[in-house]
Amino acid sequence: MKKFFSIFVIIVALTIAGIVGYGAYDYVQDKNSLKFTPIPLSDSTKDINEASSTQNFVTSTADTSKWKVYDNQELGYSIKYPEDLIVNYDALSLILSFPKEKYFHWPLLDDVRLTLISTSTCLSDIASSSDQSLGLLSNSEITVNNIKYKVLKSNGAAMGTIYKKDFYEINGNNVCYTITMDSKGTNGASFYVDDSSLIKKYDNKHTVDTAQVTDVIYGILGSFEIKIIEAGRVEG
Repeated sequence: MKKFFSIFVIIVALTIAGIVGYGAYDYVQDKNSLKFTPIPLSDSTKDINEASSTQNFVTSTADTSKWKVYDNQELGYSIKYPEDLIVNYDALSLILSFPKEKYFHWPLLDDVRLTLISTSTCLSDIASSSDQSLGLLSNSEITVNNIKYKVLKSNGAAMGTIYKKDFYEINGNNVCYTITMDSKGTNGASFYVDDSSLIKKYDNKHTVDTAQVTDVIYGILGSFEIKIIEAGRVEG
């Protein structure tokens, strides 16, 4: 009887192991496929980030005609944004977050957000392009849809994660309006899959996703409008 029970336990254990093993295999197969990509995006391979690094004039291709408008009369500006962004604001700041499942494909789902504030002094006025304490990599200018911005860029990496922070500054109403882009993402699909061909496919798709998000960001920057307000009304 004990021998039969032992055999029964072994059969049950092997059955469970087989089920778990098949489930793990099925998961790996799913992981190494493109079935998890939530929303099909354009197959365009234009890398807008690369283009912007060599040009001082940028034109967004985003259709802003149906975008929502955030109008801050107290701080004297308005700006447009896609209706699918997550919006948070108070008296001093506006935060626009990109839903990562909507704008990026699995497994490289970046966190990207824009923060708009006004201050008495621009960071670019007090920091040089070689300011290591701030980690600044560049201090330049770009024009987006005829709006000229001072730009400071910073990035870093730690434990497989890439961080980027871009500051877009424009003066008006005796204050400095700063739109800060923060992004955080995994440094390559190799952290999720092992197949070299799939790694390349995911990384290429992520390049396209990033370029499209950048185009939307340029559309937002290009919609920024300074409004005349009474002197002394805005406090930095």
